[in-house]
Amino acid sequence: MKSSVLTKLLVVLTLAAPVRAQAPAKPASALAVTAENRTAMAAAAQGAKRTDAAVHAGDVLRYKLTFTNIAGRPVRQVALQNPVASGLQFVAGSASSSRQDARAEYSADHGATWSAKPMETVTIDGKRVERAVAPERYTGVRWIVDGWVSPGATVTAQFEARLASR
Repeated sequence: MKSSVLTKLLVVLTLAAPVRAQAPAKPASALAVTAENRTAMAAAAQGAKRTDAAVHAGDVLRYKLTFTNIAGRPVRQVALQNPVASGLQFVAGSASSSRQDARAEYSADHGATWSAKPMETVTIDGKRVERAVAPERYTGVRWIVDGWVSPGATVTAQFEARLASR
């Protein structure tokens, strides 16, 4: 799979209502998403060189979302959301944020539901049981910032995903 995986991103940003009643604000377009091939970077640090810009099976990509509040007023309940592109597997424990009050949630059903620990119902030995979905099956990651984000302030969030073998 070529580096086109990096371009298959969908990022959703939502802003909550302002502190005081006023006319609805125009949506802010203050979100940047970057992706870097951590495996290729580690190889380069070891002196190895790749002959192409492709992403190879097993490579780990780090996605970084950077939100800057350009609204001119404090905002809260900021949500940064990113799918895990087809062919990639979320790396367990890799989600982090620059804010203590940002909670990570995951989806295993392409954003229909979100949870800190997605669950599924399966039948084992004729009995229906609930179990946690394996992180490599997550289809999306999002962070909800519970506190206020001041004008001009920046929030970053990141996660890693591995390109699966075909």
